[in-house]
Amino acid sequence: MASVFVRWARIGAHIASFAQCILYLPLTLDIAGKESMLALSLLLTLSFGLSATLHLIVRNTRLRLLSTSFAWLQPLLIPCLLLLTLNLYSSSALPPPSLKDKILHSAATAQQLPTTPSSNFYASLVSLARAAPSYWERFLRTSSPVFVILEGLCTLLCIQAVSRFTIARIEGSRSPDLLKMLVLVISAVLYVGSAYFLWESYGAVPDRISATLIGVAVTTIVFLSGISFGLQKGNVIETSLMLAYAVFQIFHLSSRPQMYTGGLLKHVLKAPGTNGHPPLPPVVLQSRTFGAGVEFVMAASSALPFSVLVTLFYRVAVLYLATRIVLALKRQTGGYEDNRKLSEEEPARPLRSLTMRRRTDCAATAPQAARVMTIVLAYARSLLVAVYTHLLLLSESNDQVFWRWCNVFLVQILWAIEIRLGAHMDEDATVEARWKTE
Repeated sequence: MASVFVRWARIGAHIASFAQCILYLPLTLDIAGKESMLALSLLLTLSFGLSATLHLIVRNTRLRLLSTSFAWLQPLLIPCLLLLTLNLYSSSALPPPSLKDKILHSAATAQQLPTTPSSNFYASLVSLARAAPSYWERFLRTSSPVFVILEGLCTLLCIQAVSRFTIARIEGSRSPDLLKMLVLVISAVLYVGSAYFLWESYGAVPDRISATLIGVAVTTIVFLSGISFGLQKGNVIETSLMLAYAVFQIFHLSSRPQMYTGGLLKHVLKAPGTNGHPPLPPVVLQSRTFGAGVEFVMAASSALPFSVLVTLFYRVAVLYLATRIVLALKRQTGGYEDNRKLSEEEPARPLRSLTMRRRTDCAATAPQAARVMTIVLAYARSLLVAVYTHLLLLSESNDQVFWRWCNVFLVQILWAIEIRLGAHMDEDATVEARWKTE
């Protein structure tokens, strides 16, 4: 019972700390500028990375309570990092604080310090502190192709997994005609919804090039859908999801998502209800203790870009689902049976519960892949902060349009390659060796 409580408390601390990151990063960008936001993002990434490393080192030892305690303290550590970043990197017309004078002073002042070993270390620390946000930004912008390729691969993998799962359910059902009708209705809803949002987005795209690329993207999807139907390598679920993904990216290129930004919680917390009063009592909103917290949360939500948040959740969802799909495929075709969860994997534990099916090397590499996934999931929050910061940087520049179009056409290219390869697939191939059954 105690272990279950500790586990859920750790999960709650993780959720609370990441929710703080979602609010604090755009708030810092709004009130203190890009340099301060990048510094906070770097500190959060390092903090989460340290927590994950400590967890992987001590989780199978008697010191695992140390890792749990550090995880519980992170919701208190993150506000401290926010205050530290605002004091060190924010610019203001008022006289800067003494701490900021000591750490982030001009280079001329740093050169006037005595030439002693301590002053040299101090100058190096000042130089590193000033250069860290720019290096972090350069790293994130350089990683843009990696994020785009991963999102495209994971999107296509998830779409084909949904298609294969749907067909498998229809073939194994006692009433396949009813399920086929349901699939057709769902696909029709996706087509109609995509057409509606495409119509809403077409008149709000930023330039003529984007308007032209909309026509190219939609035409490509129509032709690829016809080719896949002609080769009997596609179905309506797959084609409707491909169109929905393209429209999802196009919709966020337009100005339509701005209607959802700014003051999301303000309307929830202060909008009058059926009795003419806001959901929260006025005594709560006027309280110095609770009212100040509510005002802070509403101010943070006003700076929160909703379109970036939706893109973040989508990217995280497809990445997570793709890892689960790949692991399931390895368990299905890699030659072993192991139903343990990723959280239960222990790198130091000997291999067991393996059933040899094809080759010994396949059976040995599959558990190693599961352990790699365990490490990746341990550093998930650091990766999420990096992805979120990257999306915030794109939202502040014109690069967002370019990379969204790269996402659209990369998925279509990968889909065309898959259709081409699927056309030459042997008809008597096993289910495990095929992406989808017709």
